[in-house]
Amino acid sequence: MPYALLVVAIAFNMAGQVLLKRAAMSGAGPEAAAVVKAYLSPYFFLGVGSLGVSMLLWVNVLRKVPLTIAHPATAVVFVFVPILAHFLWGEPLPPLRLLGIAVIVAGVYLVFRGTA
Repeated sequence: MPYALLVVAIAFNMAGQVLLKRAAMSGAGPEAAAVVKAYLSPYFFLGVGSLGVSMLLWVNVLRKVPLTIAHPATAVVFVFVPILAHFLWGEPLPPLRLLGIAVIVAGVYLVFRGTA
């Protein structure tokens, strides 16, 4: 159960990152007006809320899962957020970035493998 909670906390973190990016994209026009528009976007409030839920869940995760396992697991955010950004907004995923993502996946695998 604690690892399921970890997965949910990570999912809320990823959702928060994507929602904040969407909020940032909602602002157009002069810089100050664009920032205000982004902060007033419903995506901003959803993103902040999602990150807040993630932090609340995170505290509960830390009560049950060793930090040496839980924290490295959050690296999957660095895997899925760029992939989501690529498919949602066409952000580039050049070969070197893909290699970096593969290194992260290998690192997370080794962390979990080392706990067995």
